[in-house]
Amino acid sequence: DSSNYHTRIYHWNEQPFLDLYKLNDTDGSKPSSSKFSSEINSIYHESTAVFTKDDLTMYFTRNNYTDEDYKQDEEGTNRLKLYRAKRADKNSTDWDVQELPFNSDQYSVAHPALSPDGKTLYFASDMPGSKGFSDLYKVEVNNGAFGEIKNLGDKINTEGRETFPFISKDNKLYFASDGHVGLGGLDIFVSDLKDNKIGDVFNLGRPVNGPDDDFTFIINNITGIGYFASNRAGGVGDDDIYSFKSIKPLITKCEQSINGIVLDVKDDQPIANAVVYLLNENNNTLVYQYKFSNKQTADYYKANGTKGMFVKSSPNDFTNRMKRNKITVKWRYFYENKIVIEFTVYPNEWND
Repeated sequence: DSSNYHTRIYHWNEQPFLDLYKLNDTDGSKPSSSKFSSEINSIYHESTAVFTKDDLTMYFTRNNYTDEDYKQDEEGTNRLKLYRAKRADKNSTDWDVQELPFNSDQYSVAHPALSPDGKTLYFASDMPGSKGFSDLYKVEVNNGAFGEIKNLGDKINTEGRETFPFISKDNKLYFASDGHVGLGGLDIFVSDLKDNKIGDVFNLGRPVNGPDDDFTFIINNITGIGYFASNRAGGVGDDDIYSFKSIKPLITKCEQSINGIVLDVKDDQPIANAVVYLLNENNNTLVYQYKFSNKQTADYYKANGTKGMFVKSSPNDFTNRMKRNKITVKWRYFYENKIVIEFTVYPNEWND
């Protein structure tokens, strides 16, 4: 919030303290917004709000500042807490705000997200038992009461920071992390939540992620429209909000796309009509077969979760000889929902 001359400045980053706003109108080139009431916004930070489906309850993050009582931990640090605000009807601006019972003055609890049915609250915390600087947790919500707090486990949490969770209506967990392999800073990752199980974690890749911090990702899985924040170059402020529209399905399973050209080891020329066989790590189970065209151009073909991949090629002009070819791999980057790998195949005599 930098709306007036007397805006208070947060000394950690020399930026104004954050308040919560809502968009009144998204039409036009300059959408209008308004600030939440003083019952929600305090003189310290407020951020990352989520609403229940009936719009009558909001969970949000605030500095440890309740009833104008500013508290610090034993080392003098003011931590983050989760708050729940309730109102009588959708049009009311009169909120009853209470902090959640599992907050602490000694650690942070922040950045709420709700499951599609509203029965599970997800959040980030560095509470005792966390694996890293910040872990993701969940807790069941039943008629306003909270169950046992559960850590999301090693698939999600690393020794780094996992934070800013969001659960889409198709039950995918999106979150920011600097502990999983990424492109730099905080990256946004996704894990498919099915049958109460946590799926593998995948980096969303470019253009959402980059070398700077990218976080607070949300998406409407029906329209594909979403938003996230980033401190990337070219923005207006310190952290800016960006919008996007997803045009292809996200990767939520182990699927690698490979392309390449079969070359003759003698003259480095492409071999016409080569047949390529993709084998598993034991070198004996056919995973995929592809026949090159006369143009020697390979289409993408998929290796679903395969490790230690090899190919065998049988060019038409090699009448009675079989050649064995090991893939020479060069890591590239995530691109258009594919993990792209470049390779060139060089035939060697295969005498099995």
